[in-house]
Amino acid sequence: MNHLRVDLEEIAPGEFFITTRLHDQKIASLYLSGDRQYADEFLEVARRRILLNVASDEPGGPLGKVLQELIRMRQSLQASGE
Repeated sequence: MNHLRVDLEEIAPGEFFITTRLHDQKIASLYLSGDRQYADEFLEVARRRILLNVASDEPGGPLGKVLQELIRMRQSLQASGE
């Protein structure tokens, strides 16, 4: 997807947003806390998971697929105590 971007925004020291943009419009974000290395590593995982999900044959548009994947990622963070 050429028009889908997943980026990292630092909002304060140790606080980040993984932001997802479709056609340069922010459509979703996920809050992270931790050091920069953790955030960078999480960003790479998020990019892979979101892009794989959006490119899948499952029904639904890109927005719904991105939101579903971010929800799954948030639940994983909560389960691991982040």
